[in-house]
Amino acid sequence: MSNFKLPYPNNVTNDFRALNNWLKLCFNAIKLNYDLLEQVLNISAGDTNLTANMMAFFETPTPATDGVTTLFYTSYKYRPNTLAVYIDESLAHDVTETSPSGKSFTLGRVPDADEDLRVCYIKAV
Repeated sequence: MSNFKLPYPNNVTNDFRALNNWLKLCFNAIKLNYDLLEQVLNISAGDTNLTANMMAFFETPTPATDGVTTLFYTSYKYRPNTLAVYIDESLAHDVTETSPSGKSFTLGRVPDADEDLRVCYIKAV
């Protein structure tokens, strides 16, 4: 399953701004999951061999973002056209699947060192 966590703010009951920000974070996480599910369903329509353990959700690729690197690696080989890359919870559109069998992909822009990079994909069999 996903290692993507939504921290509940300590002072949410006393601070409307904290509650509002937390709710936005929850909504964005739900939207990301919906977008990914929609993409997976469109790609895998008719694939009766697809199981939950074949999915990678919000995995952190390697290496870590450093403000220089654009080539990253997933933990597993992935099926072509199933890779979804998120930079700070926003879907990245400038992604090249460099080598699905080699577990690599390239971003069209360099993510900053403090940006969170996550990927979702269907693992190749």
